[in-house]
Amino acid sequence: MKILIDTNVILDVLFARDPFVADSITVLHMCEDDFAEAFVSAKTMADVYYFLRKQCKSEKKVRGVMQKIMSIVTVCGLKAQYFEDAFAMENDDFEDALQAACAKAEGCRLIISRNKKHYDGTGVKCLTPEEFVI
Repeated sequence: MKILIDTNVILDVLFARDPFVADSITVLHMCEDDFAEAFVSAKTMADVYYFLRKQCKSEKKVRGVMQKIMSIVTVCGLKAQYFEDAFAMENDDFEDALQAACAKAEGCRLIISRNKKHYDGTGVKCLTPEEFVI
């Protein structure tokens, strides 16, 4: 099963954000164990890099973390069509609509995010990490 992991799930793991970290780590472990094929958007990776660099001054460490993430997930690029698709969605949150457009293009059945309501009207089912791991 293909899934797209939202930025907040990755950040929950990297910054050990309670009470979300345990389920978010489990999602990533499930992907490492081939329970699901995980995708993230290029935008997610750019955002993660930004937040890591704010917290960690070592470029080498940040790159190591980014490479570890990329060993678990496939990074899908952003194409102009994804922006058009996102604009066409009945969704008030453009960034999440863009995530959904990426998920659709990659054939993902689910988006894993703590912000389920942000994916209403996108045509892609969303589960929280807690719901996914049950």
